[in-house]
Amino acid sequence: MTAELLARGSSADGNPFITYVLPLAVSDGLVMDSVLAIGGAHMAVLEPDRPQLEVMKRRHYARLLEGLQKALFADTACPFGESDHDKKLYILLLLILLCVFEGVQGDHSGAVYHHIRASRHYVMDLVAETYKPSSSKSTGHILGFLLEIYAMFALKLSVTPRGLQEDNPVMLDPFLGSLEFLSQYRSRGFMLGFGHGLFAMIPEISSLLEKRRIEELRKSKSDDLFESYKSLLEKLDSLDPSSDFLEGEDACPHYQQSSAVAIYRTALVLILHSTFHEDLYKNADLIAEVELRIDKILPLCWAVYASKSPLRRMMLWPGSILASCCRKPEHVHAFRLGLNSNPRSPGGVRQAAKAVEILWKDDDPRAYGPRGLNMVMKKHGLSFSMC
Repeated sequence: MTAELLARGSSADGNPFITYVLPLAVSDGLVMDSVLAIGGAHMAVLEPDRPQLEVMKRRHYARLLEGLQKALFADTACPFGESDHDKKLYILLLLILLCVFEGVQGDHSGAVYHHIRASRHYVMDLVAETYKPSSSKSTGHILGFLLEIYAMFALKLSVTPRGLQEDNPVMLDPFLGSLEFLSQYRSRGFMLGFGHGLFAMIPEISSLLEKRRIEELRKSKSDDLFESYKSLLEKLDSLDPSSDFLEGEDACPHYQQSSAVAIYRTALVLILHSTFHEDLYKNADLIAEVELRIDKILPLCWAVYASKSPLRRMMLWPGSILASCCRKPEHVHAFRLGLNSNPRSPGGVRQAAKAVEILWKDDDPRAYGPRGLNMVMKKHGLSFSMC
């Protein structure tokens, strides 16, 4: 049940959490602890009145952290082999599974940001090594699996309101400027099963958001940055969602992919508006534009939420961003239903629903949009993954 929730798309190798991770768990104690910690975290969220589930989750989590520390100092056996490449891959696997764990349990302390930053060091080394003739081929499928999860987390966290982690941005590396590298792996699409053209724009958007944040800290404004903002808006609005899809027998249908692209595109536009307009909450013209965009995208949101497509499990991030911009009662009602519709949702979904609810109930007029969501997250001591 938990493994099914973790995959966000289709791939030639099915669900890699089942086809790749579970066989490893049979032969490796730390991977088994990771699997049991993730499953335990999900069960603890679903059945909070059973404290033994929380105890089990914490026990396996503690073992995983202890084992990871030993692995960092080469003090534990590596299931992939004894080369530096194998050991780096093993450590990256454990770090990525920790990211998954934090999302499932609904951690709100910002732990996922620490894990993804630690992962970056190993990702960069492993990506560089894949171009060497001596690089291992036998574990290539594991590397592709991990790189896709890393890309999903890093790209989305880089444009997510960080709350308590506001001063610690997620840095994106050049190889994420195109997701074409994923096409060499049979697991391609199990996490990022649509919109590779749109996702390739996120590094540029993320960089602009960070430059604007630094400008605000320095109490300055740059015409060049504002021009870049307008240029990115034009690029996003000119993107044709129906042409940005993955091909292949195992890919989701084009209409599902195009709906997901349109939803993400709208959320990115709202992020940009909020970043470059501190007074968005009182800008009547922009609010009217935002509400019109939400009116247009809501039917697609409902279509994706109501479908059995695995892409619906990618809707938490854009759904939270769109929900933060809702003022009309009918919009609030729609996103409240969407964020709370699945009784078996993991902890990260519940944390996002809680944060958005806090935003809607906050009397401060600035509690509007992604900027307002960031404000209330800081006010209430929250920082979590919307992945």
